[in-house]
Amino acid sequence: MTSIGDCAFYSCENLREISIPPTLKSLGESVFENCEKLTSIIIPDTVISIEERAFYCSNITSIYIPKSVISIGNSAFGNCPNLSEITVSNDNKYYTTKDGVLFNKLMSKLICYPAGKDGSSYTVPESVTSLEPYAFQGVSLNSIILPKNLITIREGALGYNNGLSTITIPESVTNIEPKAFANSNNLEEILVDENNKKYSTKDGVLFNKNLTTLIYYPSSKPDAEYSVPSGVTTIKDYAFFGIPNLQRINIPASVTSIGKYTFFYNFNFFLKEIIINKSEGSINGAPWGTRAKVTWQE
Repeated sequence: MTSIGDCAFYSCENLREISIPPTLKSLGESVFENCEKLTSIIIPDTVISIEERAFYCSNITSIYIPKSVISIGNSAFGNCPNLSEITVSNDNKYYTTKDGVLFNKLMSKLICYPAGKDGSSYTVPESVTSLEPYAFQGVSLNSIILPKNLITIREGALGYNNGLSTITIPESVTNIEPKAFANSNNLEEILVDENNKKYSTKDGVLFNKNLTTLIYYPSSKPDAEYSVPSGVTTIKDYAFFGIPNLQRINIPASVTSIGKYTFFYNFNFFLKEIIINKSEGSINGAPWGTRAKVTWQE
């Protein structure tokens, strides 16, 4: 046997242990996802790839990456509530760990912060220039301090967690991917270093520098109603993704473009109305991923 296929043991609720043969080269996508009783596993040093979500939501408490592994997919160890540390063979040429956190070998990319790691605050090492997809998925940290050399925050990198109420984007950041902060369940405000040349904030909401593009509205901002500032022309994809408190959004006449999934996964029953101060149909794509009533008014 050289591989275990995608979803081979998906949601096997009673799987407690498994012996992986020493001939194995690949662990497929979601292979042990949602295996709630699986607490430990030994990955043989023949394995080359660990695919996306391979151990997602399992109950492993630690994981050892052998020297043979050259590829680890997104969320491979994401949302594992009891995973306290990840260790890597010193002979691995592609990955390393520091304090139980998984990085690429050069420590320029933070790949996975274990969801069960103790502590309420974490300072990302200064060597890191990229937070990889879903890097902090499932964590309960109250504070994450980003380094001054950070350039990229990838999809979900600071999302899908339960502790952060505020995050500060440093001056160096030039690329924030869609859904970077999605479902960060306590996030009420995003701040940006005033010297950042690409991004800014207003009332805790993330915009481009000149406030013409609304990028992300924090998941747990408490207001029931929000008025997009006049002068905004674009509302990006997933900008209001997973916002449980908002009931009404007012959109000014200046807006000419709204992303396809701007209001997606707004718990459907909470967002009641989107009011657009323009003629009906003048912006394509309504209702942009929500069941809310869309009211057009000139």
